[in-house]
Amino acid sequence: MNIESDLEYLIRRLDPEIEIPTDLTQRWRLYRSLVNVKMPGEMPPDYMKKENQLLQTMAENKGLVDFTI
Repeated sequence: MNIESDLEYLIRRLDPEIEIPTDLTQRWRLYRSLVNVKMPGEMPPDYMKKENQLLQTMAENKGLVDFTI
């Protein structure tokens, strides 16, 4: 899994015409902006699967811990 290419895929699904930055930080900001302004509604299963994989990978890379009582 490549975070940069996954972000590009998700951005393209949200807005096929937008210019995608090459910088990863800028690409992440663009993705978050598009998600925040997207109208509510169902997304295709392939989009949801890719988004879930991306977010899981990012969480693992940050070293987030699952804390249960």
